[in-house]
Amino acid sequence: MVGLALWVFMVMLNFTYGTHYDMYKKINTGGPVCFEAKGDKPAAVTYNGTEEVVFGVALVHVSGKVSCNGKGYSPFGCGGKSFNVFVTDQQDEVILPRKELVRDVTATHVPISVRSEGCDDVGVKPCGIARIWVNGKDYSLHRRGFNFVVVDPKTGRKLDAQSFDTYVKPVDGERAYNYTKSLKGDKIVLVAIQDAAWEQLTKFPMHQELIRLGAKGPIIRGFRTSLALIGYAGSERPQWLSFGQNARYKGPTTVTANIPFKTGKSFWYKVTNRDVTSKSILLADVLNPFLLGPKQQLKVWFGEDLDNQAEDDNAGRTCVDVYAWLA
Repeated sequence: MVGLALWVFMVMLNFTYGTHYDMYKKINTGGPVCFEAKGDKPAAVTYNGTEEVVFGVALVHVSGKVSCNGKGYSPFGCGGKSFNVFVTDQQDEVILPRKELVRDVTATHVPISVRSEGCDDVGVKPCGIARIWVNGKDYSLHRRGFNFVVVDPKTGRKLDAQSFDTYVKPVDGERAYNYTKSLKGDKIVLVAIQDAAWEQLTKFPMHQELIRLGAKGPIIRGFRTSLALIGYAGSERPQWLSFGQNARYKGPTTVTANIPFKTGKSFWYKVTNRDVTSKSILLADVLNPFLLGPKQQLKVWFGEDLDNQAEDDNAGRTCVDVYAWLA
C-alpha cells in the first residue's frame, strides 16, 4: 500500500503539479504567513485542527520575493532552478524536503591570489595595478595606495572591498590605518599595494596592524614598494597565511593560498517540473509521515537563514499560504 501511495503521489507531482489541492487543507487560518531571507525570521503556522498524519506540505506564493545575494529575487530561491525553502517543526528541526533531495556540500577549497605592483617594478604598466582574486574573480578596486578585500572564512564570499590613496591624500592615511585597525575577528583580509602607498602613513603605525593580520616584519615602508598579504583578523594563525613584499624595482609581488571553507549545510534542492519562478511548491515524504497535533507549529524558513550561513547579503520577504496533506 505504501508503494501504491508513492506511485500515485509521483504521478500527481509529475503531471498535475500545482493544479490540484483536493487532498490538502489550508492550515494558516489568519491570512498569509511570511518568511524573510535573514535575521531568524521564519513564517510560523499554528495548527488548529485535530491530530492528523501529515504526508506533505504545499506552499502557495501570495506576495514578495527573496534573494541569497541581493540580486536574483524569486518566491522560493535565488534564481536558476534550485530551491532554498524548508519546513521545520517548532524546534527548528527540518521535516521537509527529504534529506536525500538536498545537495550535500560540506567543504570546499577556494584559490586566492593577491598581486601587488609598484610603479617602477619590472614589466608593469602604466604604473602598476593591484589584483585580488578569490575563486577566479578579481575583487580589487585597482586604485593607487592600499587595496583591501575582506572575505567570509565560512563561505568564501566577499564581505567588503576598500581602497585608500595613501600616496597622495593625507586624510586617507588616517582612514587606512583606522580601517585596518578595525578589522577584527573571524575574517580573511587580503591586502595589495598599487603604485605607492607609504607616503601618508608616517604618523600611523600601519605596519604593526599588517603584522597583526599575518604579515612578517620588518615591513619595507619605502617609495613604490610592493606588498601582498593573505591574512586573518582573528587571534589564530592559520597555515594558509601568506605574505610577500619587495623593494622598489624588485617586484611585482604575488602570494597565493588554497583555503578550505566550511560551508556548513547545503540549502539547495530541485523539485520536478518546478523552478524558482513557480508560484507553488509541493514537498512530501509519504514513507516518513509525521503527526501534527492541535496548537503545534510548523515553520517555513529560507535555508541560509535557518542555519545562519552566508546570509549577510540576503534580502527580501515572501508570503505564502500553507497547505498540509492530512490523512
